[in-house]
Amino acid sequence: MGPPMTQISGDNDTPLAFIPDIAAFEQAFDGRHYVPVPDDWMLAITDVVGSTARITAEADPKRGEQIYRDINFIAAAGLTAVQNATGAALPAVFGGDGSITLVPPNHHDTARTALAALAVWSKDAFGIDLRVGMIPVHVVKQVSGGTFDIVRQRLSHANLYHLRGRGLWAVDELLKTRSDFAVTPTEAHELNLT
Repeated sequence: MGPPMTQISGDNDTPLAFIPDIAAFEQAFDGRHYVPVPDDWMLAITDVVGSTARITAEADPKRGEQIYRDINFIAAAGLTAVQNATGAALPAVFGGDGSITLVPPNHHDTARTALAALAVWSKDAFGIDLRVGMIPVHVVKQVSGGTFDIVRQRLSHANLYHLRGRGLWAVDELLKTRSDFAVTPTEAHELNLT
């Protein structure tokens, strides 16, 4: 199955109490420590549209570097927008041109609203289209053959979450091909990126 995906998040939050802790990074490679992510959770996803083409099409290397930084900044803003809107330190993955945040049921609507505002901000501030969506964990499990698990490694300054399952690799494609997972951009809500 390959190594787990890892990401940094903040403090333990009540919805995350079900996640077991490990003491050492090596334990992340032992599936016995993991528990399934609940089916009623969702993945809040961002993906910069045409990011690779944007970077490679730029003839001026300095401008290409700036576009690359802008794309990374927008992707990181996806994590910030959801975390700030929910007020919870949720497990999240940064992917360079996109992000994924695990969202419990009590924060689904708030995360969806943050993503909608973020897509508008990306277009207005950078001229870059940002694809945003919410994908149910049970769909990720179907795509991955039933496995989508998590464990937490406590660090002195934060928590490191490890995710296991092939479904994470498919969420980008699901977001691009399934309109029922898309979140429609809207300016109706304020965006908090502080």
